[in-house]
Amino acid sequence: MRKVAVIALVVMASVVLAASVMAQGAVRDECVALSKDAAKFINEKGLDAAIAEIGNKEGKFVTKNTYVFLMDLEGNRLAHPYAAPTDPKIMKVFEYKDTTGKLFVQDYIAVAKSKGEGWTEYMYPTPEELKKPTPMKEKKSSKKISYVYRVPGKDLMVIAGFFEMAESATKEECIAKCKEAAQLITEKGMDAAFQELQKKDGKFVWKDSYVYVMDFAGNHLTHPLRPDSVGKNVLEAKLPDGRFFVKEVIEIAKTKGEGWIEYMYPKPEELAKPKPWKLSKKLAYVYRVPGKEIFVSAGLFE
Repeated sequence: MRKVAVIALVVMASVVLAASVMAQGAVRDECVALSKDAAKFINEKGLDAAIAEIGNKEGKFVTKNTYVFLMDLEGNRLAHPYAAPTDPKIMKVFEYKDTTGKLFVQDYIAVAKSKGEGWTEYMYPTPEELKKPTPMKEKKSSKKISYVYRVPGKDLMVIAGFFEMAESATKEECIAKCKEAAQLITEKGMDAAFQELQKKDGKFVWKDSYVYVMDFAGNHLTHPLRPDSVGKNVLEAKLPDGRFFVKEVIEIAKTKGEGWIEYMYPKPEELAKPKPWKLSKKLAYVYRVPGKEIFVSAGLFE
């Protein structure tokens, strides 16, 4: 029994870690593809047309996850979809530093000149943080990862990036998504609903959370970010503190129909490190699908 519990916990941990890795990997691929498309556009349509398109926040080089901006190899920003109205058309940013003092624009240039393409990392406030009225030096910084691609045959580079820590889901969103998923199961039936719930790019995967479905026996019925976990039984899984988490979740679904469970668990980035892991508070919302012995759940770290 102890061996089963350990295996189940490993499955749970790998699911959490894989969710983060897969989501980040998808955004990385999108940054690369979008940047190369922008470079191709520059060479095919010309610089003026490219500046207009890249500078358009409703344009083809802006997605929900990232956007492309254009610079020359002297450190001048030529186009940015979210440039302020007061910004000059050609903005000198060669000496720009991140919140640790790193000359990150010069890193862009070094990558473009020496390799032609590559990734850079630096610390910077998220867009949400920048909107806050606090002074710049007091703003919280997050790791930003940017892909740099030199436009073939030109002294230009296009960059697209993302913040490593995605915007966190809220409790209200977890409740709404779970109830929407339950309604989908009720209206469409399990087979049709599970197909939708299993889509990793569907509506039930958002920010840093997702909805999964489990039955009262502890079997994963859907998991959009780890399809290989579907069908696996994790009933005996224990948390690091020894609690039988899955059994507790099932009890909530059986006796109350819905509710929250709070527990301590390593964040995905911690799971990538050797033990001992630092534990963080996690909240999970559980909602029983009316009339069925299955439930949906979504969670968030506080």
